[in-house]
Amino acid sequence: MSVVAVYITPDKIIFGADTQATYGYHKIVESYYGTIFEINGMYVGGSGTSFELQFFRRFLEEKNLRSGYTENDFNDLMLEFYDHFRARTKNESATIQNHYILIHDAKAFIFKNWLIREVEEFAAIGSGGETARTAFEVFKQLDRSPDMEKILQVACKIDLHCHEPLKIYEIHKSQS
Repeated sequence: MSVVAVYITPDKIIFGADTQATYGYHKIVESYYGTIFEINGMYVGGSGTSFELQFFRRFLEEKNLRSGYTENDFNDLMLEFYDHFRARTKNESATIQNHYILIHDAKAFIFKNWLIREVEEFAAIGSGGETARTAFEVFKQLDRSPDMEKILQVACKIDLHCHEPLKIYEIHKSQS
């Protein structure tokens, strides 16, 4: 369980998450098995099982995405991952259950229950996702610029499955 969020501004993408990974009745904070990472010029965050997230990370280690990435390209990537996941686990009934946010080429995409869309302003996934979305809306209602660190801190305070420390990336659109 976790919180992963992305906020799009005119000049940058702010991407953050808590760093707690849980497995069974155990938790790991700030490890390779975290919910957010950078790989091959992409930024990826996931919520769900650590098992699937690490399969996705290993799958992405071999990928170099081209420029001009679209929702259709992300769909193709997830279908390829689905085939890879089923083949590697030797389980024909295995499904993709996690939710993901992928940032590439100055765009952010959300993958949730096989619905794939480009993020226009803000998106959050994980057990703390609804709390993060609420905190984001509070910033907007108060006519204040949303602060990713505070948004994630609220999610960590309210959702017992989220835990600080936080990891936050600021990706300038000219560099992604």
